[in-house]
Amino acid sequence: RVQPRSLLVGALLWGGVTATAVAALGNDGWGLVVARLAGPEVAARWSAALTAPLVEESAKVLGVVLLAMIARDQFRDPLDGFVYGALVGLGFAVVEDIAYFVAIYGGTPSDVLRGFFIRAIESGLYGHVLWTGISGLGVAYFVALTDRRSRRTRFAAAASLLLVAMVGHFVWDSPLLDLHLGASTAWWQILAEESVKGLPFLAFAVILIVLARRRERDALRVALTSEALRGSITPDEISVLASRVLRRR
Repeated sequence: RVQPRSLLVGALLWGGVTATAVAALGNDGWGLVVARLAGPEVAARWSAALTAPLVEESAKVLGVVLLAMIARDQFRDPLDGFVYGALVGLGFAVVEDIAYFVAIYGGTPSDVLRGFFIRAIESGLYGHVLWTGISGLGVAYFVALTDRRSRRTRFAAAASLLLVAMVGHFVWDSPLLDLHLGASTAWWQILAEESVKGLPFLAFAVILIVLARRRERDALRVALTSEALRGSITPDEISVLASRVLRRR
């Protein structure tokens, strides 16, 4: 299935413009609250973990919710929500990475290249694209399965997946698994050490995608079986349509 280009662009713009602006205000405001309640030393270590997951993940998932309200018919399966959520996260990550390059990694080509590897190559697998993709799955689950799941079940699933995204963000920003990466750390050490934080959530997302694709494939078989009974399609053709490998052949 191909999602409409206008919705894909809208998802990117929400993440790169609206969500980043909201997150900047929210993070600054709640960061002051953490500093006042816990003190500057605690805030220096914990402020990002205590503010960014709640503020940023909420701001990003609202973009997916808005898209679902605008074009509900384009949320036909949980995978649609993952696609839109991932694009929202991508837009957010691009703008945030630019800010990091300017404020932290700017100066020399080696610093910029190191920052690009950490922010775009390595943590890109485990960052905003993944977290908002997971919460987007929940939004699409709530919207697409109205005829197969109760409202309470769908809401619980959507809320749970948003919570998973927030927990993943919290673990990433938390000093509990501080990596202490120095300036001389090799790229493979960065890859190995940061994978500890992100790999479990990436594996969780992969499992969800596999289950969603299986559900989609089963729904396709059910729809095509009725066509086979009318003689408009053969059983062999059903097997071909249900398999990506056979379709390509």
